[in-house]
Amino acid sequence: YETTYHFRAGSYKGYNRWRNQLAIMAGFASDDDAFQAYGGPFWELIHFSDCQGVIGTEVAKKLANDFAQYEEQAKVIDDYFYDRYADFKRAFELAANNGAVRFG
Repeated sequence: YETTYHFRAGSYKGYNRWRNQLAIMAGFASDDDAFQAYGGPFWELIHFSDCQGVIGTEVAKKLANDFAQYEEQAKVIDDYFYDRYADFKRAFELAANNGAVRFG
């Protein structure tokens, strides 16, 4: 890849808390509720393993759109949440252009 972007999503507990906030912002009751769903904003990320794997271009396009659509709502949650949000937004924007996001 010509462009790479690295960031730390947080500790296991911190990332799970962040993902739960993401799910609630997207209209789910919690991330557990999102796990039971079959789609929706950020669903692919919320439902994805938090320790390893790859999200490819097609799903990255959908997630990049979700991140763009909800950005104003994300800004008002708190600085920590928005900093991680901006990291993921950037990663999915890059991956949407024939790239991938690798967790590990």
